[in-house]
Amino acid sequence: MSRKPFLEITDNGTGINKEHVDKIFSHGFTTKKEGHGFGLHSSANYVTEMGGTMTAKNRQDTSGLSIILSFPTEINELPANPVKAGNKNNGQSA
Repeated sequence: MSRKPFLEITDNGTGINKEHVDKIFSHGFTTKKEGHGFGLHSSANYVTEMGGTMTAKNRQDTSGLSIILSFPTEINELPANPVKAGNKNNGQSA
């Protein structure tokens, strides 16, 4: 089993309903009345484009939710055409 560096972000809220865990990274999914459902979806896309993963799980030791981001550690794990920040054409020629 390969171990990758990761970052785990946790809160102490109520967690997320079990039926929502598989949906929270979907475009447009929100449980908020005034939400848009773009934040976690966009974040997951950015992490995936960089060759990493983003997952969510309810904390079992206490209440709250954990978001876990894992990162590639070797050059061959990086995407072939990474998108650079601020590059509006996503690496495509104009």
